[in-house]
Amino acid sequence: MALQARGELDAAAKTYRILLGKYRSDTRLAGYLALSLLQLGRNREALSVVEPAVASGARDAGLYNALALALSGLGRRQEAVSAAQEAARLKPQVAELQVNLGNLSRMANAMEQAKAAYRRAIALKPDLPAAYLGLGLVSAAEGDSVAAAERYRQALERQPGYAKAFYQLALIAKVAGGAVAPDVVEAFRQRLHSGSMPTDDAITTHSALGFLHDRAREYDAAFHHFAKFNLLALERQRRRGHSFDRQAFDRQVAEIAAAFPPGFASNHRVLSASEPQPIFIVGMPRSGTTLVEQIIAAHSAVSGGGELEALPRLIDELPGYPTDWASITAERLEAVARGYSEALAEVDRTAALVTDKLPMNFLHLGLISVLFPNAKVVYCRRDPRDTCLSIYFQNFAGNIPFANDLGDIAVAYGACERLMAHWRTVLPPGSLIEVDYEDLVTDPDGCIARLIDDLGLSWEPPCLSPPSADRPIHTASQLQVRQPITAAAVGRWKNYRSHMGSLIEALKPNTI
Repeated sequence: MALQARGELDAAAKTYRILLGKYRSDTRLAGYLALSLLQLGRNREALSVVEPAVASGARDAGLYNALALALSGLGRRQEAVSAAQEAARLKPQVAELQVNLGNLSRMANAMEQAKAAYRRAIALKPDLPAAYLGLGLVSAAEGDSVAAAERYRQALERQPGYAKAFYQLALIAKVAGGAVAPDVVEAFRQRLHSGSMPTDDAITTHSALGFLHDRAREYDAAFHHFAKFNLLALERQRRRGHSFDRQAFDRQVAEIAAAFPPGFASNHRVLSASEPQPIFIVGMPRSGTTLVEQIIAAHSAVSGGGELEALPRLIDELPGYPTDWASITAERLEAVARGYSEALAEVDRTAALVTDKLPMNFLHLGLISVLFPNAKVVYCRRDPRDTCLSIYFQNFAGNIPFANDLGDIAVAYGACERLMAHWRTVLPPGSLIEVDYEDLVTDPDGCIARLIDDLGLSWEPPCLSPPSADRPIHTASQLQVRQPITAAAVGRWKNYRSHMGSLIEALKPNTI
């Protein structure tokens, strides 16, 4: 536990394994080991540790809590909520378990359930800042930035050094207006300069200060803080074994392209007309995918699924993909399609269409054409300089291994462009729809009308007003897409031109 508290997660995991080998009947150890693995981002390994302990009949709240977090990390949201509910039932007096139930319910779009869990946590422990943060995140997901800001302030009142609440307040100030109290900002600056902040808090604080300086148009100061948070995040990634391997990523892209050559055709049709059909929204992160999903999901025939993690998880379990494509049987492919269809049905069993806006699904469009030959794919593009800079400035909640280094981001962008050029020669005619962010924000009426028509949908006026769409949003763009469509972010990179020499050079082949 001491090793884990110091961030020495590999050493902690090894020690837990030794203990678990000696004391197999102590299921608490399985939970502790799983939590250390989860901190390392090894979700599948954590699940393999905790599932046997649960199956043995252990009734330990910590074990079920670890199970819930492992399932959530693998995108199995409903199962995660069920496990969190069991943990909370086993120890109903523990406020932190209620917070975890609230967090997982929120990510599963069960907003009323999430609110109830956070309020139970507050009733048990009135000064628990994470519960107020959770209520604020619910309000933000529902589009109420005023209520969200009030909850974040309540969290800071209970824990003045709570970096997560400070970050969320800075994000609201940047996107939706308002201000963060100067004494709060100064207190976080002083803590940062003292060198006493834990790494995670320092990353969060630098990111928040970057947003505040950006809003004040103090671009050099903003870039300083964004660069600092990325350097710290890179170090954390390396400690956890998540470094981005540029050559391996390029090799992966080449192997996928080779597995689906031009002229590739599919004979697999596995979805019936009665099941929700997917609309895949892909592209680089921060390329406009959330806005495009909000537009499409405003249509009455469509339900917005957000960033579904089911397809990559199922593909990970597909032996032979992509290098030994010929060895994959039709039965295995149909099992993947059925598993994904179940994930779509979890989003909405009544909708004709469900969107999946996981950006990195651009890697799997060849396989998608096999599994879902009738599916539409919307590819979102944005000026590469704005795209890459926005990725670099965003403190992502999930693991995007290339996001913390401008050179890595440029490599990933180039690979995306090459693979999308390949998919244009492979995918069935009419299945790939391309949307340029700059066209969308400068001519929203015309661009949205074309998009809805290309999707084969009848025209509905609500698609022109996506900020008012009544659905929770959990991605990094949740506040931006609630604002009226504007071209204000076009050309944002020019504010940081003096810091972008190497990136601009690396992006020259892709520059618009």
